[in-house]
Amino acid sequence: NDSEIIAGAGAVAIAFGSAVSGTAGAVAFGASVAVNELGGSDNDHGNHDNVVWAEVDQSTITAGGDITIQADTTAGIFALGIGAAGGVGVSDSGSAVAIALGGSIGFNKIRNNTQARVTGSSRLETNRTGADVAVTASDTSWIDSLAGAAALSIAVSEIGTSVGVALVLSLTINEIANTTRAAVENSIIESDGAVTVSADSEARIDSLAFGIALAVAISDSASAIGIGATGAVSFNTIDNLVEATIRNTAATGTATVASAGNLSVTASDSSTIRAIAVAASASISGSTSAAAVAVSLGLSLAHNTIDKDVTASIVNI
Repeated sequence: NDSEIIAGAGAVAIAFGSAVSGTAGAVAFGASVAVNELGGSDNDHGNHDNVVWAEVDQSTITAGGDITIQADTTAGIFALGIGAAGGVGVSDSGSAVAIALGGSIGFNKIRNNTQARVTGSSRLETNRTGADVAVTASDTSWIDSLAGAAALSIAVSEIGTSVGVALVLSLTINEIANTTRAAVENSIIESDGAVTVSADSEARIDSLAFGIALAVAISDSASAIGIGATGAVSFNTIDNLVEATIRNTAATGTATVASAGNLSVTASDSSTIRAIAVAASASISGSTSAAAVAVSLGLSLAHNTIDKDVTASIVNI
C-alpha cells in the first residue's frame, strides 16, 4: 500500500481604509485549515485503520522454491497551509486603526494496520534444498507538514491617534499510530532453508510551523500604539505497536517449526520526529509630541512524543 495525500490550503486577506477628516479603519483576517487522514472504514477488519494484510488461513502450501508472505505499507501525507493578512489605515486629521489577523492550522493523522499472518492450523512446506520461508511486515509511513501565517498592519495619522495590531497563530498537529505485525500462530512450518519472521517500522514526521507579525503605528501629534503578537506551535506523536511472533496460542498447542537453515524472529522500530517552530514578531510606533507604545510578543513550542511497543517472541513451540 503506497497511498499518499498531497494537500495545500491558502488564504490571503488585504484591507485598506482611508479618511481625510474622520477615523480610518482597516481589518483583515486570513486563515487556512487543512485536515488530512489516512485510515480505513468501520468495516475494515473491525477497525478504523488503513488495513494491509497478507494472510494464509486454514491452508496448506507446498512449494519447490521460496515461500514469502509479505505485507508492506509506505503511506504518506504532504500538507501545506499558509494564511496571510494585511491591513492599512490612513487618516489626515482623524484616528487611524489597522488590524490584521493571520492563522494557519494543519491536522494530519495516519492509522495503519500492516500484518503478514499464517493462522488457522495452516501448513507451509518447502521441498527443495535451500528454499526459505519468510513472513514479513513493514511500515514506512511519513508525514511532511508545513503551517505558516503572517500578518502586517500599518496605521498612519497626522493629527489623531494611530493604532496598529497584528496577531498571528500557526498550529500543526501530526499523529502516526500504526500496528505492524508478522505472526505465525497455531501453524506448521517445515523449511529446507531458513525461516524468517520479521516486523519493521520506520515512521517519520517532519514538521515546520512559523508565524510572522509586524505592526506599525505613526502619528504626528497624538498617541501611537503598535502591537504585534505571534505564536507557532507544533504537536507531533508517534505511537506504534510492532510485533513478530511464532506461537501456539494455547500451551497445549501442537504446531511446530522446522528449519534446515537459520531461524530468526525479529521486530524493530526506528521512528523519528523532526520538528521546528518559529515565531517572529515586531512592532513599531512613533509620535512627535505624544506617547508612543510598541508591544511585541512571540511564542514558539514544539512538543514531540514517541511511544512504541516492540516485541519478538517464540511461545509454546
